[in-house]
Amino acid sequence: MRSVHASDRVDASQLVPPLHWWRSRPAETFTPSHNKTLRRALIGIGLLGEPRWAAAAGGDAAAAIGIALRTSASSDVVGPQRDLVMTALLRCALAGNPTAALVLSHVLHRLRSHDPNFPALSASWLTASHSALPASR
Repeated sequence: MRSVHASDRVDASQLVPPLHWWRSRPAETFTPSHNKTLRRALIGIGLLGEPRWAAAAGGDAAAAIGIALRTSASSDVVGPQRDLVMTALLRCALAGNPTAALVLSHVLHRLRSHDPNFPALSASWLTASHSALPASR
């Protein structure tokens, strides 16, 4: 029988798909390498009915914020479309855009009835919106 070493253990956060990070990781746990992973996760994915999606997925903060606010106002569903939109927004927040971090906080707060962790995540992004984030494109 093989012994288990600390290096063999997998961090539970590594098991969460990148498109779910916005709803599972507080702001302070991200590093610049996470933004690179998010960029790769969004490459080649389209979002029907969103003419500014390509810009948002590419890191355009205004486009990502606009789509996030529009979809947040029209639906409280947490699903694949929301995951895509919020991942694009997360990329912008991690690139250092304080408005993206604030909108991320707002959406998590609005969806707080879906998950008991959302209020704490919302608070972490509210704090991050007022401080420096790990900028990386």
